[in-house]
Amino acid sequence: MCLAAGTGQIEMDALRQARREARATLVDLNGDALDYGRKLAVANGLGERTRFVRGDVREVGQLLAARLGIRSSTVVLRRPDFVRAAA
Repeated sequence: MCLAAGTGQIEMDALRQARREARATLVDLNGDALDYGRKLAVANGLGERTRFVRGDVREVGQLLAARLGIRSSTVVLRRPDFVRAAA
């Protein structure tokens, strides 16, 4: 999971290099960045392995539980100053 992910290019690079069939959930407020990221993911054969969620990272615990049913996760923080706590 990446918070404040933007287009997700860094995460897609990581997915391409992963030894296992990894998946990524990317959260950002910018809908345009997420839309572009979805197109990049599909173009790079990663559309099935990436999930883009529009939302405020300060409310990520509630956002993921409500929208995706995620109760526990590993979080990669690129901008920890944006996050109070990720449940």
